[in-house]
Amino acid sequence: MIMSNAVVKRWNGSACLEQDPPLADWLVALSHDSPFERLQTSTARGGASPPLAAVPSLLSLLQDSDRDVRLRVVAALGDLAGEVRRVLPALHAALREAARNERDDAVRAEAVRGLLQAGPHPATEFDALVDALHSDVDVVRFHAATALGDLGPAGRPALPALIHASLWDQDPAVRVGAAMALWKIDRKGPLVLHVLIKALDDANELICWIAVECLGQIGPTAREAVPALRQALEKDFRLSLIKTAVVLALERIHSQASDQRERGDRGMRQLAPDFTPRQSEVTGMPSKQ
Repeated sequence: MIMSNAVVKRWNGSACLEQDPPLADWLVALSHDSPFERLQTSTARGGASPPLAAVPSLLSLLQDSDRDVRLRVVAALGDLAGEVRRVLPALHAALREAARNERDDAVRAEAVRGLLQAGPHPATEFDALVDALHSDVDVVRFHAATALGDLGPAGRPALPALIHASLWDQDPAVRVGAAMALWKIDRKGPLVLHVLIKALDDANELICWIAVECLGQIGPTAREAVPALRQALEKDFRLSLIKTAVVLALERIHSQASDQRERGDRGMRQLAPDFTPRQSEVTGMPSKQ
C-alpha cells in the first residue's frame, strides 16, 4: 500500500506548513549559502510565492540536507503551482482571443506561439478532475474522485473513469472513494457494493472504516453487505470505533429499510383498507402455513 493512510485522512500537505516567506525574502535567500538565513527580516510583510525565475534554484534545494529547507521549498512550490493554475485559464483565453481576432499578423502569430508554449489546458474544472483520476499521486486521485462524487448527477460524464478507478486503481482508498462517488452520481448499487464489501477485508483498518461509513450512508440498498458487516463485528480491530461504525451502519440499513416498508404499507392500506403485511415481510421470518 503506497499512501492509503494519508489518503484516508484526506491529507493536505499545505495544511501542516508554516506561511511561506515573502517574495523579497526568497530573492535574498537564494543568494546565500543558507537559503533561509534572513527570512526573519521581513516578517511584517504578507506571504508570497517565489517568482517563476526562482523555480530552478528551488528545485535544487529539494535535495538540501536541512529538513526545514525542504519543507518550506515544497510549500512554496505548491503555492506557486496554485497561482499558475488560477491564472492559466485567463492566459489561455487572452492568447486564444488574440490568435483568433487580432488584426495584425505579427501579433496574431505571437499569440499562436504563446498558445503552443502554454500547451493543452482542460476546458473546465470538471475535465481537470477527470484528468486527476489518472495522476500518479494517490492522494490526488482520491480527492479527484471525492470531488466528482460531490457533483452528484452532474458528474455523470465521469462514470467511465470512476468505474475504472473503483475496479483497478492500485490504492484501495482510491477504489473506495471512486465507488462512493459512483453511488453519489448514479445511485446504482452492484459495482459499488462489490468494491465496498471487498474493502471490509482490507488489512488497513482505516480503509475498512471508510467502507463501513460508506455502506451506512447508502442505507437499505446496501442490504447485500449485511453478512460482511456482521462478520466485521467478529474481528479484533485495534481501532475500537470501527465496531461502533459497523453497528451504526447496520442500524441505518435496517432502520431505513423498515421506514421504507412502513411507508409502503401505509400506501397499500390507503389503496386497500383490508391490507395486512405478511409476517415474512415484517420480520424476515417465514410465515406459518
